[in-house]
Formats: sequence, C-alpha cells, structure tokens
Amino acid sequence: MAFLDDGNSTVDSNGIADSLVQETNSTNEIDNIVENEEPNFANDALNVAELFIPRLALRRFMVPKKYNHIYTTSNLECLRLVNTDSEFKYENTSGGYLSILADGVANLPLYRVFNNVSKSFNYVLEKDSNNLTSQGWMNEGVMGYCSDTMQEGMISLNRYYHNGIFDNIIVHTEEERNRLDMDKKFGYNFVSFICYAYATDNQNNTEYDPKPRRIHAKGEGILTAETTTTTTPTTTTTKTTTTTKATPKPVVVPPAPKPKIVVPPKPAPLPHVAIHRTFNGKGHFYTTNAAEIKTVLATLKNHKYEGINGFVVMSPEGAANVPIYRLYLPSTDDHLYGYEGEKNALVKVGWHYEGILGYCSITPQPGMSAWHRLYNPSTKQHFMTNSQGEANTVRGNPKVYGYNYESVLCYVYNS
Repeated sequence: MAFLDDGNSTVDSNGIADSLVQETNSTNEIDNIVENEEPNFANDALNVAELFIPRLALRRFMVPKKYNHIYTTSNLECLRLVNTDSEFKYENTSGGYLSILADGVANLPLYRVFNNVSKSFNYVLEKDSNNLTSQGWMNEGVMGYCSDTMQEGMISLNRYYHNGIFDNIIVHTEEERNRLDMDKKFGYNFVSFICYAYATDNQNNTEYDPKPRRIHAKGEGILTAETTTTTTPTTTTTKTTTTTKATPKPVVVPPAPKPKIVVPPKPAPLPHVAIHRTFNGKGHFYTTNAAEIKTVLATLKNHKYEGINGFVVMSPEGAANVPIYRLYLPSTDDHLYGYEGEKNALVKVGWHYEGILGYCSITPQPGMSAWHRLYNPSTKQHFMTNSQGEANTVRGNPKVYGYNYESVLCYVYNS
C-alpha cells in the first residue's frame, strides 16, 4: 500500500475490497491474530442476489501531530498498519459500512486513490476516480459499495479537505460536522457529498480492536481463586482448615476521558426563505431574493413564474449549515447551484459568481426534502427540484426532457 511504500513500489490493481478474498485464504498468519474472518466470495458462479453479502467497516487511521488520515475496509491492512513501523494510529470506525459486493441497494463502487506528490488519499466514485487518475493519481481499488440515494438504515458520507496538509477526511456524524464547521482552527472545509453508506454492520460483529491478539486455550486467562482444603481428625471433632490463594488481579487502566465539547446555546430559529423558480423556455432560474424575482418577472417577459421550490435559511443554523452558491455562465445563459469547491473551480474557467443562495443541510432532516440537480447536455442548462415525483419523471424520460440526473445537491426545508 502507498502509505508503507518507499516510493518505488506499485499499487495492487485488484483493489482493496477484492484483496479480502486473498486475505481470507492466507489463514496461517491471520488466524493467530483475528478471530473473525470475512467469507470468501471468490466463486464468480454464485448468484449475488442469493448470497448473504457482508458489510465492511470503513475504519480511520491518523498520523499523530501530522493529522494525515487514511481509511480502509481491509482487516489485513489494519493489522499491517498497527503491527509495522507505520506512523498511523487507529482512530475509529468513522465512515459507516460498505457492502463487499453490489447488493441491489449499495451498487456504486467507492475507490481509494493516492497522490504520490502530496502523499494524500482521496475517496471517490468511479467518475471522479477516472478524472483523478488521468491527472496522475494512483487508483488503489474498490473499498466497497455504496449508494447515491438515501435508503433506510443509511448515513451520508461527506468529504472535508485541509488545504494546508492536503488531507481528505470522511465525515458522517452531525457532531463532527458541527465541530469542523464552527471551529476553523481545525482547518478543514466542506467539499462535497460523496455517497450513502450503511449505518450498521449486518453480522453483529464487535468493534475492531487494533491491538494484536492471540487465541487463548480454553480457560486460559480466566482469573479464579485456587482453593485447597485440609482435614485434621481429632478424637471427638473434625477440624477443617481452608487456605485460599488468590491470583493477583491485573491493573486496570481506565480509558482516557474524552474531551468535553462545549456546545453553544441555540439561538432563536431563523426564518425560512422561499426559493423562487422561473422558466424562460430554455432554462430555469432560482432566487431567494424577493426583490430580484419581482425584477425578473417585470423586466424579462420570457420568464414565467413556476412557484416555490423549497426553503432555506440565510445564515448557518443547526444541520442547515452548508452554503449553496449561485454561478452564471454567459455563453450558455446557464445558472448553476453548487458547493464552495465547485464555485472556486468554475470561476477560474469563466463562470460568474453571483452570491450565496442560502444554507441547507447535506443530510436528510425532519421537515426537509432532497433538492435534486439535473443537467441537459443539449441546452447546457441545469435544473433543480425539491419534488421527488418531478425528479423521477424528468430523470426517467431523458428522450423527452433531455436531462441527465447528477445528484442530490442538499436538503431544503418543506416550508
């Protein structure tokens, strides 16, 4: 693997998740350390729909004081990280669980890529993987399978990036997102939504223990008292003396207390501002500015009002803490709505930045709906909708409407 390489080694092209098949066959080494192994799915003739498909924990390691991270789903790689001279230390199972195979729900492969110049890792879907490998990144294979649509029992995986140390991390808990968004001393900025992963394992496995272990013989290691009994007979009574030798108990070192996170008191709820939508016969326009929508309808007669398309807040609030930026490309008369990373990249190639549309959530919340983004390559226009029915209709009829589905951009309020 690249983080243990000296710069001259090559990457295993079979992929990280695929290497689990090889790992489970290498039992001489692993059986002495790991108590539970993944099943072997090397038989391609099996019908995937009939298999019990296990899930792989997405585990996070970090180099202390350097704060570079790596994620892996491979038990063997975990053991190599903690049992070699690697600087990486185990943190937690911080990215949920990926399916070992496409299981009908989690059908998208999640790749790990490595940049040998910046010594950084990234975690991307196939389209971004192809793009990065064309720029010199090394594809280290498939970590597991995830979904691009929210399903029951799933969580949202989101990418944060530290520009100073070229480090990507995967965040899915609201606690960690709030900490990174509110306290800029960490240096991480939200980049984009990646995919949805399972929130739990489906094998009832215990949490990964990074410390080397060995299998004990039956009864070994169990602390019990050794008791001996002696009987001394007398002429009238029987005297019994019991001597107990207690095995000394090991010293139990309590775990270090977790740092207390001070959560500031919640301010009064912010008002929800409507997203207005118009259509000019070619493309759609969205705004949260009441004065702007009046001006557009009064001066641009070809624009027809199509109603409210969800609600946002105009400052970060709770889960609605992700800004959505509006950009405009004069050559195609197209407006695009996206994250900060997109905005920074597009303004360099001719797009005009028009400000923040509002703040929404990157994870589903009560009282919110997905805000879908689609693109028409013929008209070069982007289309947004918070209606699942409308998204399904447009997405399911590309020959009629001409739009290709891109993703759920974020989640907006229903009212």
